[in-house]
Amino acid sequence: MSYTALRTPDGTIIRSRHRHDYVTYTDANGKKYMIDGGLDYVRSSAWGDEEYLTVTSEDLHDKMENVN
Repeated sequence: MSYTALRTPDGTIIRSRHRHDYVTYTDANGKKYMIDGGLDYVRSSAWGDEEYLTVTSEDLHDKMENVN
C-alpha cells in the first residue's frame, strides 16, 4: 500500500488518492499547494515549506526490515 500526501505549513494534509486526482489547497500564508498522481506518480508544488508524507510499499518494507 502507498500513500501520497503533503502537509502545508498550517497543518492541513492534502492527499492524492489516484492517478489524475489533482488536489489543491490555499494555505493561511496565501500560497497555493497542490499534489497529483495518487499511487502512480507524484507531482506537487514546491515552495520549500511543505512536508511530504509520501510512503511507498518499498519504504514500508525497509522499515520492517530494520525493526529487529
